Amino acid sequence: MSKNHINEKISLSDFQLDAISNVFYHEKSHTIDYSDGVQNEVYVLNAIKNSGDISNHSSELIKWVKDWPSYYHLGTGRSNIFNVLDLSKNAKVLELGCGCGAITRYLGETFEKVDAVDGSPFRARITRERCKDLDNVNVYCSNFSNIKFSASYDIVTAIGVLEYAPIYYDKKLAPRDSCMYLLKQLKSALKTSGLLIVGIENKIGLKYWSGSPEDHTEKVFDSIQDYPDEGPITFSKREIESLLKDAGFSNISFLYCFPDYKFANTIISDRGDERDYYLHNWIEVPFKSQSIPRNYNFHEGLAIKTLSEAGLLKEFANSFLIIASKDNSKTLSQEWIIKKISVNRKDEFKCITTLNIDPMIVEKKG
Repeated sequence: MSKNHINEKISLSDFQLDAISNVFYHEKSHTIDYSDGVQNEVYVLNAIKNSGDISNHSSELIKWVKDWPSYYHLGTGRSNIFNVLDLSKNAKVLELGCGCGAITRYLGETFEKVDAVDGSPFRARITRERCKDLDNVNVYCSNFSNIKFSASYDIVTAIGVLEYAPIYYDKKLAPRDSCMYLLKQLKSALKTSGLLIVGIENKIGLKYWSGSPEDHTEKVFDSIQDYPDEGPITFSKREIESLLKDAGFSNISFLYCFPDYKFANTIISDRGDERDYYLHNWIEVPFKSQSIPRNYNFHEGLAIKTLSEAGLLKEFANSFLIIASKDNSKTLSQEWIIKKISVNRKDEFKCITTLNIDPMIVEKKG
């Protein structure tokens, strides 16, 4: 991809609706070849087409789960990271990298208007099928680098997206510069008071030290060794905070996700001193590797306790959920210390357990 290609920008308003797929395309827009495997994605599409209930918490879709790819796209819990945030329901949302629509479905059920974008034509088609009954959701197919956004969104999400910028933007750019370009593009889509929400793995997450393969490359210790080969990249907390500030986000708040942001069941905020609250007791171990077998170099539960007592648990969280704004008047920090989300229960028994800071109480809500 050339730098000239990056400068060829198209507004979403110029995209045309394809009557067959019900997805918006533009003749000058480029797509990308990204997939979890053709057979896997055909299976996901078939599951959605043959299910009566395709809602965010569909128990019918769960019955189609047979492996990690199908669980990732059809399992409940992908929206857990949003359930801990206090977001206005009348928001207009831009979702970049909508994949097969698991999070798109939640966004469409929750917010007033959703524009979802994916570079893969087949994945965009799956997202449209997952949201076929949601008139407030529009699905666009394009490489993000082709799009010129207007500052009209209250919320912009990039969940599992930023790390792929070095692959799908100008490859002549340094990896960090590609990520910077994407973040600046996301910022251009936000209203002055808008929020950017980023979900990404921690480059030095504890599970990588204990033997779990890196989530994107499937190589042990790959991120800890600063990615010797070209490909997706992630960041430590300090690195991504610096990147966001350089991109123009001066108001940044972190949440820390276990086992990761994909199906988070424990989320820690920046409130309070972690050494005072025994937060390690809230985290479930061991951390499983979903795609390939892994080794366990040490007892992860004992390591979490050691990190917590040293005040370092958040630095070594497996994933980050980041809320950022260019408006310094907004308060982004949470009013709670930690939340535990039940994920292996029937819907009627699911709840969120919260340790609040003021007053200091534990609260359960279904």
